[in-house]
Amino acid sequence: MNAAYEMAGAGPDDVNVAEIHDCFTVMGAIGTEVIGKGRYGEGARYWVEGKADAKGECGINTSGGLIAKGHPVGASGVAMIGWCAWQLQGKVPGELQVPDPKDGGDLQHRWADLRISLHSSPQGGELS
Repeated sequence: MNAAYEMAGAGPDDVNVAEIHDCFTVMGAIGTEVIGKGRYGEGARYWVEGKADAKGECGINTSGGLIAKGHPVGASGVAMIGWCAWQLQGKVPGELQVPDPKDGGDLQHRWADLRISLHSSPQGGELS
């Protein structure tokens, strides 16, 4: 994750919206730690304290995550990226929209690798 942040010229504090590959409940907590929003072993606390809510410190899985929408292999990653893009464009339904989204990320894992994407949108701009 640090390499992805370095390549993007960003860090965990820059990201305020994220989609995490939560194919199992525990992956929400672990993914929160991987993206740097909670210290290792404390990712679940981030959620319990409301920091992962849409109006919290970093709206994580405001789409409901894979647990809410299912997990069609391949399509789930596209859905995660699409939801981050909608968040950054302000196109998510009101109660799920992260206020003033600046940088977003998605964390996906597959059988043999980990994929990380960081997305940014200029203030009021369109994503390309």
